[in-house]
Amino acid sequence: MATDRDSVTNANTSTDTECRQCPEGTECDSVGNELPTLLLKEGYYRTTPKSHMVYVCSSEDACRGGNATGSALCSQGYEAILCSSCSGGFFFDSLTRTCRDCEATRVTPAMVVVSVVVVVAGGMLIFMRDKTKQWADKWINMGKVRIVYTTYQVLHSIPSTVDVPFPEPARTFFSVLDLSGLNPLELFAGECVNEGLGSYDTRVIVSTVGFGSTCAVNWLVFGIRRLFPATPKQRLEAFSSHTSIFLGLTYIFYPTLALSQLKGYECVEYDAGDEGTMRLLKADLSIDCDSARYQSFFGLNVFFTILTQLIPLMYFVILYRVRHLLHPPSNRSAHSQLRDRQRREQGHELKPISFLFEHYGLGWWYFEVIESYRRVAFISLLALIPDKTLAGFVGIFMSSMSTAFYREAAPYHLASNNVLA
Repeated sequence: MATDRDSVTNANTSTDTECRQCPEGTECDSVGNELPTLLLKEGYYRTTPKSHMVYVCSSEDACRGGNATGSALCSQGYEAILCSSCSGGFFFDSLTRTCRDCEATRVTPAMVVVSVVVVVAGGMLIFMRDKTKQWADKWINMGKVRIVYTTYQVLHSIPSTVDVPFPEPARTFFSVLDLSGLNPLELFAGECVNEGLGSYDTRVIVSTVGFGSTCAVNWLVFGIRRLFPATPKQRLEAFSSHTSIFLGLTYIFYPTLALSQLKGYECVEYDAGDEGTMRLLKADLSIDCDSARYQSFFGLNVFFTILTQLIPLMYFVILYRVRHLLHPPSNRSAHSQLRDRQRREQGHELKPISFLFEHYGLGWWYFEVIESYRRVAFISLLALIPDKTLAGFVGIFMSSMSTAFYREAAPYHLASNNVLA
């Protein structure tokens, strides 16, 4: 049976000849279009020959179009539903948002930028810690640096929160901001080292365990240093250094870990033709949410999520124990009390944990706890709202409330930091 232009017949059986409007993304300029051989434009995807649903691909380059379905529509280096995963031997380049051949290149701009920053910053902290701190105190306000870093993390999360394709130049802007959210496995093409690292559940497990192992090694090195003779001042310096490293690691990677873990719970449905629908993990459409593999990962991920969300509570416990030093009762002026606290920061109780409170006002010694959960709300929780329009409105509302809060409550002891925040 010939059909009109811009329509398609089911043509699944000899009696099934209903004509329907061709969905967006199909080539229906001729007559005689049939569902099993429906011609797709480049950048579109269909799961099976009997599926009526046509989906937009993860990227236009990923799907080559044609009258095929499933992985047969994927360009070289891509696979899975929507051609959203990189095939074996390929890795995802966060800057270009494409799958690249591991053999052709293992070096990306993101790798170069982050590697240089890590090496320089790490070297300065390890070998020139005191001089670096003096220089930073003189020329850089670390409170402002942390505000800018938090803003970067929130901006970086916008594409996954609203889940819409951005036009240029916004697309390039967010790609440059991306740098894989400081996830080492994505920054350094972990799937090229081990193909299993290309799977989302494996990356979450390795990232979380890797973070915990790094923290453990930090404290192991401190334990080894304690075995050697040292003066009380040297012991305090060693403890302060390793505590600062530990708190810095938790500050930097807490939102990244939280985001990757929380995205491990979001499953979406796709049309599977006569088989009904299939539930797949949105972060990795190659993972079936009804499979035994995912159920095992789900239980482990719940445990990881609970541990990760205890990090800000750990901050609160640490700070609460020394609250009498952070904001003792006094009749002196706020400025005088702040200077007194800054002098106490050099003591053995406050110096190791000064990272958590040094930029906040006297009455806001606990604000890092609030700020940590605020960051996760912007970066992780908004992305889990199914209706992305609603997620955008909630994000705007939260931003407005944050602006009003910083203006009225002024949690930072420097007025310029409150204005920047």
